[in-house]
Amino acid sequence: MRHSTMELTALRPNRLSRVLSDPHTRALILYGGLVLGHFSEHIIQLIQAFVLGMPSHQSMGLLGLWFPELMRTEVLHFSYNLVQLLGLLFLAYGFSGRARRWWNVAILLQGWHFFEHFLLQAQYVTKFYLFGKPRQTSIGELLLPRIELHFVYVTLAVIPTVIAIYLHFRQRAGEREDDV
Repeated sequence: MRHSTMELTALRPNRLSRVLSDPHTRALILYGGLVLGHFSEHIIQLIQAFVLGMPSHQSMGLLGLWFPELMRTEVLHFSYNLVQLLGLLFLAYGFSGRARRWWNVAILLQGWHFFEHFLLQAQYVTKFYLFGKPRQTSIGELLLPRIELHFVYVTLAVIPTVIAIYLHFRQRAGEREDDV
């Protein structure tokens, strides 16, 4: 039986409402907003340090302008990176195939990023600084200054996340076409 385009449109629910009715998709959109906000904060830090010429310890992004003590204590970074890692773990169930492999890469990279913030937070709490340094220092800081390092970490976690989301929605769009 052949249907006209008008009939098919009438049979299908609105695509946006169908996408938004899926709890995984809604959680993924919320998660994506948090990730983009975090990524934006790191870009702002780079602009503050390298375009505006602010000293590194004052280049704390927009949130750092409003809550500088949270930035110094690592509470904000630690908490955010924990939420980001938990979000990746929680949302993993909705991915399959190539999208799941990329999502797992993001989990691995974000896991390392979180571990680095765990080290920084532990040093803040204990006042025991690693590598004989006079302040909190992460392993990666032995190679790059903190602002640049954490921009790299965030970027390395965002890239596979975006690839996974793209593949996930492409795969789902293909499934929907098969349903027609």
